This record gives sequence, structure tokens and C-alpha cells, in this order.
Amino acid sequence: MGLIRVPQELYSPELQDDLELKSNGGPYLRKFAFLQVTIRLPEKRVINWIAMIYGFLPFLLGLSFLVGYVVTQRFVFLYVNIVGLSLLAVNELALKPLLRDPRPPETANRQADGRVKYGMPSGHVLVTGTVMSWVSLEVFFRSTDGSGMNYPWLLAALLTCGPVPWARVHNKDHTLAQVIVAFVMAMVLGVIAFRIRTENFPDHWYPWDLPAKSSAVGQEAEAVTENVI
Repeated sequence: MGLIRVPQELYSPELQDDLELKSNGGPYLRKFAFLQVTIRLPEKRVINWIAMIYGFLPFLLGLSFLVGYVVTQRFVFLYVNIVGLSLLAVNELALKPLLRDPRPPETANRQADGRVKYGMPSGHVLVTGTVMSWVSLEVFFRSTDGSGMNYPWLLAALLTCGPVPWARVHNKDHTLAQVIVAFVMAMVLGVIAFRIRTENFPDHWYPWDLPAKSSAVGQEAEAVTENVI
């Protein structure tokens, strides 16, 4: 039929009464969750594909930072992965079970018995928002060394992480409240991650420059940071 074939074990049999499925009058033949992203097939709308792709961004970011660390041996790439994995662990093991706020009924993220999984706060937004906040601070305060703001890195952070809250709501994997709470938390956590990095690892900055960059310049930038945050 020209459709992407998906392993049967990825399906949730409890979704057979889902109104989004063609068997119940909906537009989709298949619907399943992979890495907490609901995938609907066949999907013809480009905007929906964009939302789904953004759902995989935290995992792609983590992989890219890991590769960056292996290739360059720069601590900053390892640091961002440590931050992201720590947030995911706390969110999945503590926050979601504690808050017990279910995802939208349209999501394919369900327990084995068919119950919708918890989604408060959104882990995707929590991680990407923290990274966006932290990277933005790194770029902004690094401009104090006289080299000017590194706009490509700032733009990359905003374009890759900024749309994630919209994508999670659009794909019906999270409610608006769940992404708002996660985003607010992420902005604060990004500042904390930045402060931890500047206070404990002051020479590990500028992932776009060589590690041998003068630490004196770095200390000067950190001094400016101390006076602002």
C-alpha cells in the first residue's frame, strides 16, 4: 500500500477505538509512539511532519553533543549531555510520577493497560529549553571579550530549541500547561547550568574555538558574568 511498515510491537492495541484511526472514521491507518513521539501514518501534512521531527530533537542534540565531545574532547559538549541526562532522569523518575498530570487523549504514549502516560512537565521542552537558555547565556557573555556576539550559535540554539514547545502541543503529546511549566523551569535551569559551568569550569567555554584559547580572556569574561548574574 506504499505505507511505511512498522513493527507490530510498537502499536498500542488499546488505541483501536481512537477516533484518529481510519477504522473509526479518522484519517490515519497507523498510530504509535516512538521515543515519546506520537507518529501517525500516512501523514500528508508538512506541518505535522515538522512537529514530529522536532519531537526527536532532544535525542539528536544529545547524540550530536556526544559526537562533538568524542571528536574534539571539549568538556563543554560532555557538560551539556550531563545536564540533559540529569534533567531527563529527574523528570521521568520523580516529577511526572509526582504530579500525575496525564497527556492529551490523542497521544499514543500509553501504559500497557491503555492509560495515557503522565506528561507534566514536558521532558522534551525541559531539556531543549534549558539548552537554549544556557547556550544563549554562553554566547551573550562571551561577546564581552571583544570578539562580538557569535550570532550563528545563538541563531542555531533558537531555531533548534525554540519551536519544541509548539511541536509537542501540535503533535498532541503534551498539553499547553505541560509545556509552559516545562519552559519556565527550563529558563531558570539554563541560568543555573550556566552559573555552575562558569563557577566550576571557567576555562571550558567557546565550543566554536580551540581549547587552547587564552584562559586570561576567559577569566575576563567570567568576571563580567559575576557582575551581571
